[in-house]
Amino acid sequence: MIKDILDSKLVWGMSARHLVLIIGGLMLAGSVFLTWATYMDYGERKVLNGVELQEDLHLSEMLLFPLIGIGYIVGAFIHSRFPEFSHYSKLPKILGIILGVLALITFVVASIRLVLIMDSVFQVTFPNIAGIGYYTALVGTGISVFGSAIPGR
Repeated sequence: MIKDILDSKLVWGMSARHLVLIIGGLMLAGSVFLTWATYMDYGERKVLNGVELQEDLHLSEMLLFPLIGIGYIVGAFIHSRFPEFSHYSKLPKILGIILGVLALITFVVASIRLVLIMDSVFQVTFPNIAGIGYYTALVGTGISVFGSAIPGR
């Protein structure tokens, strides 16, 4: 019954599993442009988004989030429009799982590096100053991994 709901066409010929992957991809791609950390610097509030973290602090993992998110979006559109490409092959599901694992590894590595940078450079603990971009990437990664692991027919 749940598989029938997930495989039924909802919007523009896309099923629920496609929409889950598109939502996760949009969250991953958009998280870079949202606030990742805020801190006080001599009484002045500083806001760092993912692009600034990549440029100023050389946190190059931030460049992978939009690429992984766009990969999910393009893959979901291709899979929904041309199901014959993936009807006889497990390759799209394998690619989705690989992208999900890559997103998870990228998020963990970026989180660890961000904690170390914020502690050593700015002398603040990261979990206290985490912004909406950090949590958007966290939820987008979870949704993408979950969307990739949904079993098909």
